[in-house]
Amino acid sequence: MEVAGIAAVAERLGQAPAERLLSLLSDVLRDETRQSDLYARASRWRLQGILPEQELGGGPRYEERVRDGFRLRLGPDLPLGLLVGIATPTADGGLAEALGAAERTMRPGSPPGAEAGASAPALPARDAARGHATGVHDGLVELGLLREDGLITDEEYRSKRTEILGRL
Repeated sequence: MEVAGIAAVAERLGQAPAERLLSLLSDVLRDETRQSDLYARASRWRLQGILPEQELGGGPRYEERVRDGFRLRLGPDLPLGLLVGIATPTADGGLAEALGAAERTMRPGSPPGAEAGASAPALPARDAARGHATGVHDGLVELGLLREDGLITDEEYRSKRTEILGRL
């Protein structure tokens, strides 16, 4: 899971506000989930969890509880939400496969089971009036930063980079 738009918060407001949002999410997870649930930072802005005592089909209740806890702590004035992906390990899959499946469910518009690079996210629009560059070079640099932050996979990076360069 991650706070939706946290990379943009870090870019526009700095690292400290983004880190506070991640800390707030960590507090919610500590207070609203079981002590046996395990969480770790998977990338700069993303947390992954393993819920060993979660009953089959309990994912939606867990997600609702965490979303509500985050929304209550954040307050009504900030339009931020959570991206949450949930999956269950299969007998022939394993934990790595379940984490990958959960990752894919976090991407709006991606059907479950889609290949990791099948629908690479579009680059966020930039506002030139606010001083954000809009050139191809800057788009490629930002794409690289998304990959470094773990917000897109290497395959998504290559796919979107090829798409951008193909437009030239």
